[in-house]
Amino acid sequence: MNVSPVSGLVVSVLGDLLQANLAAAAAISVILLARAYVLRYLGPRAAYLSWTLAPAAALATLIPSRAIEVAAPAIQLPTGMEEASRAVSHAAHVSWLDMLYAPSMIIWLGGAFAMAVHIGLRQRKFLDDMSLGLAGPAVIGIRRQRIVTPDDFGHRYSFIEQRLILAHEQVHLERHDARINAFAALARCVCWFNPLVHIGAHMMRVDQELSCDAAVVERRPRARRAYAETLLKSRLAKRPLPVGCYWPAGTQHPLTERIAMLTRTPFSRRRRFAATAAILTLAATGAAAAWAAQPERVIQSTIQTPPVSPGDPQEVFLQLQLLPPEAAAPLKHDIKVEPQEVKNPTPRADMVRPDYPADSVKAKEEGDVVVKLCVTETGDVESAKLLRPSGYQRLDQATIDWATKLKFNPATRDGRPVRMCDYPLDFYWSLGPADLSKPHYLSPVKPSAN
Repeated sequence: MNVSPVSGLVVSVLGDLLQANLAAAAAISVILLARAYVLRYLGPRAAYLSWTLAPAAALATLIPSRAIEVAAPAIQLPTGMEEASRAVSHAAHVSWLDMLYAPSMIIWLGGAFAMAVHIGLRQRKFLDDMSLGLAGPAVIGIRRQRIVTPDDFGHRYSFIEQRLILAHEQVHLERHDARINAFAALARCVCWFNPLVHIGAHMMRVDQELSCDAAVVERRPRARRAYAETLLKSRLAKRPLPVGCYWPAGTQHPLTERIAMLTRTPFSRRRRFAATAAILTLAATGAAAAWAAQPERVIQSTIQTPPVSPGDPQEVFLQLQLLPPEAAAPLKHDIKVEPQEVKNPTPRADMVRPDYPADSVKAKEEGDVVVKLCVTETGDVESAKLLRPSGYQRLDQATIDWATKLKFNPATRDGRPVRMCDYPLDFYWSLGPADLSKPHYLSPVKPSAN
């Protein structure tokens, strides 16, 4: 069924969105299942880096898949018939598919807008608290990132605690975590209907904080106890920060997990490097798998035919498989097509029949063999393949060996020699009396005296 260009664009957008969400959901599921093992054996840095698998898999589905080109004829119709065809095509554009695609696009855009408004209001409330000196410590900003602290920051925390908090926020600045969180917020808006995207965005923020904690402890291993006391001393955020990095995380579970992580011995530099390489390899492999899982695209290339005038017969010859004329089923077509006269190849009068294999005579092997030939314009057999075996390998091979040496009167189309493939030729091997009803009856050959 034809669809209008607008509907085609809607279908393309919704189809790409669905494929990207399926790939992202699969990647997030894998990350969540493996998260505990990654934290334990590879560390929080690798756990945070593993979330690159989700956007990599989603974006890989937007890369065009492998294309297969299929040739199709483009027939120029007479003027009157061409105008009628355009009228029918225009009428087909208005279909029930248009009625389905438009609401789907409206629902998706409406959901994305609602999610953007929700995130924007939460961000606005945090900024209002910041203007009153109540928000922070945190990192905000996308284009220009900066650290913000509350007005009582100098009174609430000691000098050592202030340095640890600022060191934590400095790690966020170095890793551009505020911009990464902005990208996650955008993904939540676009994929608002996918619950795994929201779960993944939240857990990514948790691993982000764990990774920053690990970086601070690696740089200041003696301040581990003071860092844990600072986390416990900090009151939880009154206002969540959707786009940015807040100290500490806004739920009790990440705070408990962060303190528990501080009791572990930091990994060595070599182990951290190996973990990073393993996670990046996993992300690249997942993206390649998501791209390879896409169906192949079919591209039709047209073959132009000369225009015709009304009343003139249009001659079209599309031979996908060469078959005898009597085996071809009549085609139902609105355009009058004049069939071309095609004649199959025929064996020449000087054809020499093959010798009956001596071992087959001794074993009393009989059977019917059908071979598929490809005959050139000169009548030579280009190839011979077994189409239907006789049940005896010797008879089958003898037929193929003999058929490749045959000479034919070539096939013709409108009197001109043409190459024809998939031409079936039937041979019947029999040790009994000649049966003229069998095609190409082959008389047995008496075995030699020796």
